Amino acid sequence: MKKPLAIAFALATFAFNANAGIFDGKSVEVTYFFPNLSTVYGGPNTYAVGPGVEVSDLVDGVANLDIQSDGFTANFFMNGGFSAGAFNGFRITDVNGTIDAFTSFSLAGNTAFNFGAPVLSFDANNLYVNWSDLSFQAGDVQFAVNNLAPVPEPETYAMLLAGLGLLGVVARRRKHKEASA
Repeated sequence: MKKPLAIAFALATFAFNANAGIFDGKSVEVTYFFPNLSTVYGGPNTYAVGPGVEVSDLVDGVANLDIQSDGFTANFFMNGGFSAGAFNGFRITDVNGTIDAFTSFSLAGNTAFNFGAPVLSFDANNLYVNWSDLSFQAGDVQFAVNNLAPVPEPETYAMLLAGLGLLGVVARRRKHKEASA
């Protein structure tokens, strides 16, 4: 009796957690700009997001960029600083329009910047990181990205219905057993 109930609960729970991360399996374009957003300094280059580091040389050999499911990490190899300008940083763009609109973008961790933090901005399809005039040391800067919840796939609804159906069967059996006792 307890086994079907546990299976039903697991199916219903899995149905609500079946969505993949924002960037998993998607293609993004990374472009570096300096001294403003009208002047391309590096790129644009397109990357398929998967395991491992996507961008091995984000800018001038000082950092790489690893894009994960729901964010990304810039890893700095050495100490240094960024020149001042209206914009000295990079943009990540949804290349194929397959990522739901970005709704928030924040700094999640920082061991590279002691004084100040990069300026973050975004629109529906772009994430901007501007670290103009900041000094850095060897370490990581982690960013968290959110977007609207995707519309559930039909399989998600099927799993939810199967789980609820199983719960109904268990409840009916329990009620029938109690009535006959």
